[in-house]
Amino acid sequence: MKFERLALTNFQSYNELKIEFGEGLTLIYGGNGAGKSTIARALYTTLYPRYGRNRIGAHGLIDLIQDGKDESTSELVFSVGDARYQITVDISRRSDGGATASAEMTLLETGETYS
Repeated sequence: MKFERLALTNFQSYNELKIEFGEGLTLIYGGNGAGKSTIARALYTTLYPRYGRNRIGAHGLIDLIQDGKDESTSELVFSVGDARYQITVDISRRSDGGATASAEMTLLETGETYS
């Protein structure tokens, strides 16, 4: 599996973030509070949305939505061999103070979707 692009909207500290992963190793670095763990959490949430339904590490789904916003989105484009996929995870606030997540994966060559 090779990551190509990660895009976040209203995901924790990020209003908008787009990362293009190049060939080889990608290093993410920065000071405390810069958002490195948020990027790792976004990758995990996007790849494993069912495991993250209730808890992601020390954070609940509601904590992944930026303060003052009602929803957040993470989108990952990746390839496995010659096949390219896009996974989109939408997290929305519920009226009871919790959150729900929905996920969809698309095979980019054909547009076929899985949820």
